[in-house]
Order: sequence, then structure tokens, then C-alpha cells
Amino acid sequence: MNQEGNDSVKMYNQECLRIVVDGNSIIAELLKLAQQIPEPFVPNTPESIKFKDILYDFSIMKEVNPNQSIDITKNQSTLEDLCNELQENYQETLREYYELFKDIITYMNKFNALLTKVKNNGFVQCKFDNITYDI
Repeated sequence: MNQEGNDSVKMYNQECLRIVVDGNSIIAELLKLAQQIPEPFVPNTPESIKFKDILYDFSIMKEVNPNQSIDITKNQSTLEDLCNELQENYQETLREYYELFKDIITYMNKFNALLTKVKNNGFVQCKFDNITYDI
């Protein structure tokens, strides 16, 4: 193997290692956050029932006609109070979830870029056949 091929394999290995490290970090964060799901987001808990008027899951898609709007004008001040309470009590945890989802998107973009680079011969000695054979 020539020097260009060695450098290409090293670059490929470094990019793969970065992706693996990022993936492991995401898994660790998922496991951590799975242990601390805020009670309002756990179905059928007292807190989830309390916040049911401002927190929706996908079941609402079955219940609401697409041409019908959801009327949140009833008890507007109550809803605002609930939103404020949810924000005060859970803002940091929600920010952690947001950052995690952002990291997952970044991870997928990096992974897809690596696959595209391999597909377009961005790494001289690395082809899909060789990569899948190594797995």
C-alpha cells in the first residue's frame, strides 16, 4: 500500500473513531435522561394530568379534525400559569433533551457525510465492500 493509501486509511479510521465516540456519548446521555424523565411527561401521573391541557402526545392527531383548531382561549390565564410553572420547574431538563436531540441530528449528519465520502471515493483505499467485510 502506498503512502496516499495509508493516509487515506488513517483519515477514515479517525473519522470512524470520532463517530463511534459521538455515538457512545449520545447513548450515555440517553441512558442518563431516561432515568430522570420529568413527571409531567410520564403518562397517568398526577403531574401529567395537571399539565394535560398544555402537553399533548400524538393521540391528539386522532381526536382532532385537521380543519378544526384547538381552542386554548378558555382559561387563558390558567394555561399561562401552567406554562410558566412547567418552564420554571423543568426548563433545565428540557434543555438537556433539546441538546441531546440536536446532538443526534449532528451525529447523523456526520455519519451520512462519512458514507457519502466513502461512496464518492473520498478515501482511496476504503470501499463499501472492504468496510462491510471488516465488520
